[in-house]
Amino acid sequence: MKITKKISLSTVEILTILVIITILTALLLPPVQQAVNSGRREHFRDQLKFVALALYQYQEDRGCLPPAVVIDEQGNPIHSWRALLLPSLEQQSLFKDRHFDYRFDEPWNSPHNQQLAEQNPDLFRLETHLKDDTIRNSRLVAIIDDSTYWNESQECRLLSKGDDLKAQILLIEIPGFKGLWNEPSDITLDELLKLTETDSFGIYGAHALYADGHVHCLSPEELNASNLLKQVRRPAVHHAD
Repeated sequence: MKITKKISLSTVEILTILVIITILTALLLPPVQQAVNSGRREHFRDQLKFVALALYQYQEDRGCLPPAVVIDEQGNPIHSWRALLLPSLEQQSLFKDRHFDYRFDEPWNSPHNQQLAEQNPDLFRLETHLKDDTIRNSRLVAIIDDSTYWNESQECRLLSKGDDLKAQILLIEIPGFKGLWNEPSDITLDELLKLTETDSFGIYGAHALYADGHVHCLSPEELNASNLLKQVRRPAVHHAD
């Protein structure tokens, strides 16, 4: 004859178990989030290095860097520099399992191109989970100004071997950018300098891609107007022949 015991827990015992589970969750969640954030940041840094290779390839093929934005005959922005790098990026090992079927005969926000961007949300972007359970979304952008490597016109600009490339910022990570990577929008130098006057970058700082291809995460202390001006301005103005 099989005897079964009926185990019952009191309300106090149940509450005690729930409290223990809550405490364990609180203790384990930060390390898990930290590990996830660390992995995403490492992937983003690797991505930036391949972006540098794509920029070098673009200049090798066309004689200069891509324009910050491609405009149509009516002056409307139709493609970002990010889209122009896709043919080169999909040949890189980091993206070997992806196919960026971007259609340049359609605008950036066509249903097809928008779907492609939604299917690759981590491209040119970094998602960081903060301690207050909010999410910081940031995007890799060009700094638009006549003194930088990117301007509003279609002027062809290039990286010169005579420049001190290791000291010149090409692209920078900016938090709070809405929209996906296919949107042809970046940040002006004045807008960047205004961000340094606030706490927009937080404790995480910002990744920067330098013209020699190395990636450096700028600390909050480094993200000041004086320091950035030295690093984002080209040492000289170069025009492609």
